[in-house]
Amino acid sequence: MMKFLDGDAERTPWEFWHDYHIMKAIDNLAEAWKEVKPRTMKLAWREIHPELFADVLTDEQPLQNIHQGIAELAHHAGFSEVNEADIVELLQSHEEDLSNEDLMEMEQQRAHDGKNDELGNEEPQRFLTAKDLSEAFDLLGRTMAIFTEKDPQRERSSEANRLIMSACKCYRELYEQMEKRLQQQTLDSFWKVPANQGIHSPKLG
Repeated sequence: MMKFLDGDAERTPWEFWHDYHIMKAIDNLAEAWKEVKPRTMKLAWREIHPELFADVLTDEQPLQNIHQGIAELAHHAGFSEVNEADIVELLQSHEEDLSNEDLMEMEQQRAHDGKNDELGNEEPQRFLTAKDLSEAFDLLGRTMAIFTEKDPQRERSSEANRLIMSACKCYRELYEQMEKRLQQQTLDSFWKVPANQGIHSPKLG
């Protein structure tokens, strides 16, 4: 990343990540692995098997110099708000073991965030009623009337009204279907005979 930024001062870290891909990551890992010193490997393994590497001394370089170096790298990468105190706080937070309470709180927060994401992604159901369509047609009718009455170019207003009518044809057909269903339901309700009533034939004298 430092080579990328040094090559072009106008490039940003975000542009670096945009052009970054898996092959570059593998190449970077290979180059970094070559730079790992044997002493560094021993220090790492000492954390796992301290009895085997008890004779390995810790790095004499003061931690403060390391923190300053990390902060300088962050500034060079464009993260000017990062300071040495932030680096120390971050490293210390990873050294502390999480308690059961901390783990439970993290799990609850993760579950809460996931639930909020699901709720936020749900779109409210939409319903288009015959009343909505009727109101829309009324507004369109007023709009076309203004074009017809006010526009001095009659051909332009006629063409605009024609396009509006053509674009709204699907809604007009939907409205007519709704009206037919409503009329049919009204007729069915009118002719429906209640269950507790029968149809009696008139008695002949």
